[in-house]
Amino acid sequence: MSAALTAACLHMAHALALGLMMSVGYRVKVLWLPRDDFKALLGSKSFKVASAVQLNVNEWSPYFVAGLLYLHTRGAGSNLVAWGSVFSSLAFSASKLVVFHGQPAPVASTTRYLALAALIVEVYGTR
Repeated sequence: MSAALTAACLHMAHALALGLMMSVGYRVKVLWLPRDDFKALLGSKSFKVASAVQLNVNEWSPYFVAGLLYLHTRGAGSNLVAWGSVFSSLAFSASKLVVFHGQPAPVASTTRYLALAALIVEVYGTR
């Protein structure tokens, strides 16, 4: 199995994990929380941060997955870019959710930009 294919699958698993975190950690609570408590949950900082991180990852994941799957089908791409894309995406989520609690995470954000730029260069290089 190529690094590109593994990385693409890890990006999809990351997006799935964040979706499950939101569904199980927050949205399922509507079943037993009183209405006012549920509204308070939706207004909480932890919900807003988790929701923003999930949305952000789901905005970026398709670009990584598409590029990595393309490289896999072409038998191209470097391990560094494939694994770097996964690491940068996981670092972004972890830094926003655990380390900075929603505050800006410029290093993690910048590494993700660099990872996507490197992926673009690799995809373009297959022409």
